[in-house]
Amino acid sequence: MKKLKYVIGLILVVMSLQSLNTQDCTTYFPTKKGASLETQSFDKKGKLSGISRFKVLETENTPDGLKIKANSEIYVPDENNEVSESDTALFNSDLVFYCKNGEFYIDMKEFLNSLHLDQYKSMDMEMTSKDMALPSNPKPGDVLGDGNFTVVVRNNGIKLVTITLDITNRKVDALEKMTVPAGTFDCVKISYDIHSKIGFIKSTGKTTIWYAKGIGAVKTENYN
Repeated sequence: MKKLKYVIGLILVVMSLQSLNTQDCTTYFPTKKGASLETQSFDKKGKLSGISRFKVLETENTPDGLKIKANSEIYVPDENNEVSESDTALFNSDLVFYCKNGEFYIDMKEFLNSLHLDQYKSMDMEMTSKDMALPSNPKPGDVLGDGNFTVVVRNNGIKLVTITLDITNRKVDALEKMTVPAGTFDCVKISYDIHSKIGFIKSTGKTTIWYAKGIGAVKTENYN
């Protein structure tokens, strides 16, 4: 397999991060309002290709457990590998992460970033999805549930394209330490297959993610 890109950055930008357990739910994302983090993406040649910024907007305790509202922005760095405060985000989306029945769920909108849909960002997108869960006490060999979404893109009420993404064969590979420029973290290593379709164009791949409790994905590897 050919490595396409990997996220290796994880620069913790602001404030302290805390992990809250609500109804035995372990979160895999910062839970303190105002907390933020930044990750860097690199292409197969090791060149910086993107910068992602996440910020917690609000947290709320619900009958099911904790709900985290966050914002995600994707930037393309300039020739100096920098992003200035005046730059406009290539992709901007509000996300919701939440606890339910003792499991932490990841908003599938987070995976829209991987499809590079910037050409549709000014159009209407209608999305239906099945979110993915991360267990509070993962063990190597655990098989996890699938995730998917379908997005219908319309312009002035006219349907232009249907986009689907399916994540299958999710499993816990290991519990291990991962060292990145921000430090060393205790992580759960999860892999899965990914299938996407934009109109008539299909693609498949494999992804491995290292999640740290209370922080999120500290490293991601994507393969075709």
